Amino acid sequence: MIMTTTEQNAVGTLLDNATPSVSKSKETSPVAPSISGESTTLEATTANHSPLTNVAEEQNSATSTATSVLPLVAINSDKKNSLEKIPLSSPTMTATRTAAEPPKKTRRRNKHDAPSVSNFENLGQELELALKELLENGPETLSNIKETNEEAVKKAKYFYQMCLNETEIMTSWRNVFDQVLHTFGGWPSLESSSDPNIRIRIERLYGIMVSKFRADSLFKATVQPDDKNSDKHILLIDQPALNLFARDFYMLTETEVERLAYRTLIRDVLVLLGADHRIAERDSLEVLQFETELANITVSEDQRHDIAELYTKYTIGEIKEKFPNFDWLLFFNTIFENINEQKGIIPIQFENNEPIVIYGAEFVARLDKLLPTFEPRVVQNYLTWCWFFKAMLRDLPDPFALTMFKFYRTLNC
Repeated sequence: MIMTTTEQNAVGTLLDNATPSVSKSKETSPVAPSISGESTTLEATTANHSPLTNVAEEQNSATSTATSVLPLVAINSDKKNSLEKIPLSSPTMTATRTAAEPPKKTRRRNKHDAPSVSNFENLGQELELALKELLENGPETLSNIKETNEEAVKKAKYFYQMCLNETEIMTSWRNVFDQVLHTFGGWPSLESSSDPNIRIRIERLYGIMVSKFRADSLFKATVQPDDKNSDKHILLIDQPALNLFARDFYMLTETEVERLAYRTLIRDVLVLLGADHRIAERDSLEVLQFETELANITVSEDQRHDIAELYTKYTIGEIKEKFPNFDWLLFFNTIFENINEQKGIIPIQFENNEPIVIYGAEFVARLDKLLPTFEPRVVQNYLTWCWFFKAMLRDLPDPFALTMFKFYRTLNC
């Protein structure tokens, strides 16, 4: 379409009137921010970029995916510290705004005061607020949602209200905790006896933890498609997930402070649960020693890129002979014993000829040699601590929440 001269002049006039402050700022300031309702960009008129430009780019590109308040602090603290030295309210940033100019609408601040802002983050916050409103409003609002399962909505609202009721959590969590410990055969650290023997076999204890809580603290045990025959599913063993994120945390001299904070966390939690101070001091050290040895026998991630090299297939009978210090048949049958109780499900009972894939047989061989060097009591303490740390501790209010906060604060110093 060809515009007439009159139309071109009219469009030019509209454009001139729409951006007076931006055109002025380019004349008076070497770095002028162009401000709109949804985003902020910094333009440099010289060849050298201002440090503020790099900050803006970092803020626009970073995203936050934290699932709880404490991990969010751990993730964003480094970025926040790097921004504190830059005066975001400096004259350079405010030079383009005159006294007569009305304040522009700014983007809503991140609810966790995180230094990063993005469209995905804003959409996520809006979704959370919408869900919060639906869960807190009466049933008449929820009933207007099409194809809503009323029973599912009731369960969701009940679960949400339980999470908000810290008083109820503090009065009821101990009952749940004691019931679970009963299935675990107890927690030696919380008992007065110092007997190195335990009331439950490690293989059965860990099988219950994997079945009910997806435990991965000793090694990972899953069922997934066979990498060499994706039409079939197969049992799979892999390295554990460590509580301190990476194996280097357990070994390097410069992470000694983090290890001390982790041991302090274990000790303080045991005391809060009712353990004797001397027992808590001793057992926290033993748990850390076992976990350090476990981390030491894992293979570093930079040596685990080739799946074909890691892949080794055995039968359960073969790994029983090759790694005899762990009853693999008892372990896997314990995992699936609850499925046998469900109606309409064919009972699952493994035999020695059941195939199993191990990612990194070197780790399993080292684990087989490690387990006999520690008393069963220490191994049970470690497994039970890992369960509590991953499944319950982060959801409990004070004083447990304060203990966790101190631990994460040390990690981010």
